[in-house]
Amino acid sequence: MAKASQRVDLGERLDITLTGAIKERLVEALGSGEAVELDGNQLKRIDTAGVQLLVAFGRGAGAGWRWRGGTPPGLVVETAARLGLDAELEAS
Repeated sequence: MAKASQRVDLGERLDITLTGAIKERLVEALGSGEAVELDGNQLKRIDTAGVQLLVAFGRGAGAGWRWRGGTPPGLVVETAARLGLDAELEAS
């Protein structure tokens, strides 16, 4: 049987205007005690603030999270790579 998880859909945009709302959802999901699954499959835009939020989340969550599909979406990887943070976005 699969381990229960909290799925957090990152939506189509993860930018400075939405990071506060997404952060609240991430904190709530972490507080559930279940693993957190990030779904970035619909992302069409992510900026520096969005990448920073995901990096902070990954550091705080430790081994308690994963990407839906097993790897971060290409857009997230590309944006993080421009910032030198792509290695930080691999789930534990």
